[in-house]
Amino acid sequence: VGEVMPSLRRLHRNIREEPEPGLLGQPDKVDDLPLILAAPTVIRPTDQIAHLFVIDLGLGLEHEPDEIHSKRGKVAMEEIGILPRFKGTAIHDHFQSYFDYSECFHALCNAHHLRELTFIDEEESEPWAGEMKRLLLEIHRAVEVAKQQQQVKFSASLIQRYEETYHRILRQGFRYHRGLAPLPQTGTRGRDKQRPGKNLLDRLTQNAQETLAF
Repeated sequence: VGEVMPSLRRLHRNIREEPEPGLLGQPDKVDDLPLILAAPTVIRPTDQIAHLFVIDLGLGLEHEPDEIHSKRGKVAMEEIGILPRFKGTAIHDHFQSYFDYSECFHALCNAHHLRELTFIDEEESEPWAGEMKRLLLEIHRAVEVAKQQQQVKFSASLIQRYEETYHRILRQGFRYHRGLAPLPQTGTRGRDKQRPGKNLLDRLTQNAQETLAF
């Protein structure tokens, strides 16, 4: 949030002028980038909702491309032209359209997960969520220490320990939810209604590799 907000302020300051384009129409500039952070957000520059795409290239905020589009999904991503050609690692949330791009690697933003885990731990009192939060923070601290020591990867034994702990916590979470009474269903179509904790467990299981891609 701290990195995105200055960009939002700059956008609102210039929104009624003709802003200088970022990478829109210049996708060749992203071909060799190793990492991008995609953070779309909803804005209302006029009387209509628009979506601001803040793409962090690690070049310093004053150089980051901000693109405005009326849509949030794949139509916008295709027209902006960054993700279709990107072949590095894209860090983003669980929005499904990102996963349509198979030429790049995907890593999920654990800041989003930590917010969800905090809610599930503190408001829903699900014990597994606090454990998962502590694990992700522990791995993050270990990554920062490794960077300071100029290490490029963890040992195989440490990776195995983290992965085993991660999946043990998920199993604990699923056991917890199996012991809960089902939620009342309000309709006859679609998937059964689930608690926020169960939804997050499903996503952390389906995207375990992307979650642990620190």
